[in-house]
Amino acid sequence: FETNAAKEAYGQPAQRVMRDAFAAQDEALQGNVDAIRRGISGGAPIAERGQGVQAARNVLLDEAQALRARTNQLYTSAREANGNAFVLGRNAANGLVDIQNGLNNAGLTQRTAGRVHQIIQDAARDLDGVTQAVGREPNVSVGNLFAIRAELAALQRSSDQVESAAATQAKRSLDNWLNQAIDEDLITGDPATVELWRRAIASRREFGQRFERGDLVEKLVERVRGTNELKLDPQKATNLIFGDEGTKFVSSGNMLRELQTLRGELGADSQAWRSLKEEAFMRFASKLEQGATRPDGRALSGANFAKAWEDALTRAPGTMRVLFTDQERALINQFARVARRATTNVPGGNNSSNTAVGLADIGKRMFNSAFMGERAALILNRFSLGISDIAQELRATRSAVGRIQTGPQPTMPLGSVSPQADAALRASVPIGAQMSGNRQ
Repeated sequence: FETNAAKEAYGQPAQRVMRDAFAAQDEALQGNVDAIRRGISGGAPIAERGQGVQAARNVLLDEAQALRARTNQLYTSAREANGNAFVLGRNAANGLVDIQNGLNNAGLTQRTAGRVHQIIQDAARDLDGVTQAVGREPNVSVGNLFAIRAELAALQRSSDQVESAAATQAKRSLDNWLNQAIDEDLITGDPATVELWRRAIASRREFGQRFERGDLVEKLVERVRGTNELKLDPQKATNLIFGDEGTKFVSSGNMLRELQTLRGELGADSQAWRSLKEEAFMRFASKLEQGATRPDGRALSGANFAKAWEDALTRAPGTMRVLFTDQERALINQFARVARRATTNVPGGNNSSNTAVGLADIGKRMFNSAFMGERAALILNRFSLGISDIAQELRATRSAVGRIQTGPQPTMPLGSVSPQADAALRASVPIGAQMSGNRQ
C-alpha cells in the first residue's frame, strides 16, 4: 500500500503523505550519519572528503620536520665540538668494503654508478695512504665519515636515476654502519664529543625508523629531492590510503599494517587519527546515497550501505578493528540494520509494473460513483479530492505515523494533510496516547 500510495495509486493527498513520510525517514537516516560522524571525530567533523587524510598528513609532516631539525642541530653541535671522536681504521675500512659490495650486488656497479663508487674508493684510498704514511693503523674521524655521507646525499639529487638510487643505497648503508658503531661501542675519543655524535646518530636513526621505512608514512611525507615540494598532491595522498572511490581499501595490500603504523604515529586518541577514521566512515556513508531515485520517491539505499559495511567486516576484520572501536562498530552495525529495513521494500511489497495505479484509479471512480453517480464522480475525479481520496489519505497518514515516533501530540505528518484526514486521525488516536506520547 505504501509503495503504491507514493506512486499516486490512491490519489495525490495519499501520495504526498507517503512521500513526506519517506522523506522524513531519509532525513532521519542522514541525521544519524552526521551524528555517527560527530561521534567518531570527537565533535569536530571534517567538512569534505580528503580533509581527514590531510589533517593526519599535516601532523606527520610537522613531526618529521621537527625531528629533522633536531637531528641537524645535533650534527652541527658534534661537528663543532673541540674534542675528537673516531673509529679504528680497520672498522672503517670494513664498513666501506661492505657498502661497495652492497652496491655491486644490487647491480649498481662502477660502470652504471661511477661517481658513487668513486666517493667510496677515494675514502678507502685515503685511509690506506694514511696507514702507509704513519706505519700503523690510523684512527678515522667520525666527522670525516659524515663528510662522505654529505657527498652521497648530494648525489641523491642527481638527475641520473641510477646514480641517485646508488647514492641513496650507499648513504643508507653508511647510516646502518654508523648505527652499528654506536651499538657496538666502536666510537671512542673525547667522552663529551663522543656523546654528541651518539645523540646525533641516534636521532638520525629514529628519523629513518619512523619516516624512511618504505611504507605509507614515508610516502605521505616524502619530498622531491632538493626541494620542499611534496611528492604527492592532496588528492593522490588521499587515494594512497583510501583508493579512488568505494570501500575496497579495507582489504587492499598491507592496509592493516599501514593503518596500525599510522595510528601509532598519530596516537589513537589524537584528533588527526579521529579525522582519518571519519574519512573512512564517509566512504561507507556514501554508499547510502547511491540508491537510484525510484517511482515511489525514495533515493537512499540502506541495502547498499549495509552490504558495503558487512562485506568489509567479513573481508578485513582486523582492519575494521583498527579503524573503529568496539562501540563504534556496534553503533554502525545497528545503523546498517535500520537503514536497510527502512529503505527496502518487504518481499512482494513493490509493484514495479504500476498495474496497481491503474486498478486503483478504476476503484476510486467506482467508489465515488456509488455515492454521487457516474457523471458527478467523473467531474470530482478531475477537479477535486473525491471521497476515496480522503479515505486513502487517512490510511496513508495512519501508515506514516506508524513509521515515526510521535510526541505528546501527534504532529508528524499531521498538519501537512487535509483538514478532514487530520481531524479523523486525531479522533482515532487514544487520548492517553496523545497526552503521554505514542512511540510507534
